[in-house]
Amino acid sequence: MISRWQIPRSIAALIFSWTSLIAQPVAALVIDDFSDGAIASTITTGSYVSVTPATVLGGKRFVAAVITSNPLDRDVDVAVTPGLFALDTGTLTGAFGQLGYGIDTFTGPGMTTYLDLNVDLTVLGDRIRLEFASNDLPQSVDLLLYNNLQSGVGVLGSVQTALVAGNQFATFFVDFPFSGVNGGVDLTTIDQIGVNFNFKGEPSRDFALHSISIVPEPSTLSIVGLGIAMLGRRRLR
Repeated sequence: MISRWQIPRSIAALIFSWTSLIAQPVAALVIDDFSDGAIASTITTGSYVSVTPATVLGGKRFVAAVITSNPLDRDVDVAVTPGLFALDTGTLTGAFGQLGYGIDTFTGPGMTTYLDLNVDLTVLGDRIRLEFASNDLPQSVDLLLYNNLQSGVGVLGSVQTALVAGNQFATFFVDFPFSGVNGGVDLTTIDQIGVNFNFKGEPSRDFALHSISIVPEPSTLSIVGLGIAMLGRRRLR
């Protein structure tokens, strides 16, 4: 005989599966998981820029690494390998990195063509999440959202900045909630997305990134899980 407080196995399994799911970061849309479109470059001066076909939002990934100072002529390495984007600066070398989505071609300064992504972010989640593999020293990360594509160039609608702590060598997340969007950007018609990794003039830094995703509000899955639990309890009555 089943006690009224004993949950049937089928319901218990369902609740357990949802509880496990809630505990995991769930992506509504992966902007880039760096699964393909590999690059690898080493520079000691100037900049590296590429636009590479890849399985990303818009179909092409823009990557830039720019050296701002390099008194010891050290290497700066930028790479996309399966599942990872990494930027590594040498001793006393100042540099910053950029990722972009919605860029079609780049042939030089002022010679960029853009895509009209026209993505409605609001139906996909409530934040953009960066999944880091590591970050050795503090840096700031800017999220740039562009819309109202005019004459082939998106109008910058919003910049959000997150401070990323150093000495992190296991997977961690940095979120940019849409509630923090500024500048009157229209989240329903985003044409380009950019991410800037700024070392604020401080040299000798490196980081690695696993993915960029649009994710739902964490409480959304919790509500669904609670509903399933209540369903199981009602079946016992």
